[in-house]
Amino acid sequence: TIAYTDNPVSCLLDYMRNPVYGKGLGNDDFEYGSWDTAAHLCDQTVTYTSGVSTNAFSTNYVLDTGVSLMSNTKILLAAFRGIMPYQGGKYQLIIEHGGDNTDVVATPSSPTTVMTVTNDHIIGGMTIDGENKLSKVNRVRMTYVNPDEDYQPDEVAFPDIRIASQKTLDDSMLAD
Repeated sequence: TIAYTDNPVSCLLDYMRNPVYGKGLGNDDFEYGSWDTAAHLCDQTVTYTSGVSTNAFSTNYVLDTGVSLMSNTKILLAAFRGIMPYQGGKYQLIIEHGGDNTDVVATPSSPTTVMTVTNDHIIGGMTIDGENKLSKVNRVRMTYVNPDEDYQPDEVAFPDIRIASQKTLDDSMLAD
């Protein structure tokens, strides 16, 4: 049956199966167990600290069919923290959560300790280096071959000093 839903998993499945606006995949292209689990996680009721209860994930996004299938798929996946691996010839669906397929708000369990490193394991000392000022930049200039200029070298900079200077000038005028 065709019915309205704001469940993003159902919307993504419809988009992937739609031969006109979507990918036009067949029913055999999906591993429905993972899609069903994801859909139920989206429909799970969660209560926020404000006391408001609602579905864990929903979407009312209007897709632009003029953009790529990949862009629209990423938009729909972002609506529920989803990833869609292609494994064993079928599209799977996974929601990022705490490790419990029945509870989208589950707290992740601590991973098991594989090995505890002590001073006895360290040979020759150890140092930890963080970022340093020499590796940071506040402006980047790039030279490239510009096909619009008869393949002559051209340059671009970010941030563009001319635009930054104009914005500073505009901001100072607004302050007056």
